[in-house]
Amino acid sequence: MRLTVREVLELPEVSRGRPRVRAGSDALDGEVRWVHVSELADVAGTLSGGELVLSIGVVLAEPDTDFRAYVASLHASGAAALLVELGRHVSELPEGLVQAA
Repeated sequence: MRLTVREVLELPEVSRGRPRVRAGSDALDGEVRWVHVSELADVAGTLSGGELVLSIGVVLAEPDTDFRAYVASLHASGAAALLVELGRHVSELPEGLVQAA
């Protein structure tokens, strides 16, 4: 049984973190095939589609990260969604990332 992005966000273990959708709300009903952790700026070669990508924001905190290229890489690889934990590396999502998404 596969879950949708929406259903993953509603799981008690996830909802306790109070996730907030900042972009792509029209894709919440996409199926999640797998969960993948990545801090790579170009993740396209490591995914095969349907992954829920988890990040602690390392790549987002790098000053030379091209947010448009990063989002394009996620999209090209067929990622279902990107979830970023705010905290040590980023306290909020960079606006450039939100706009690119």
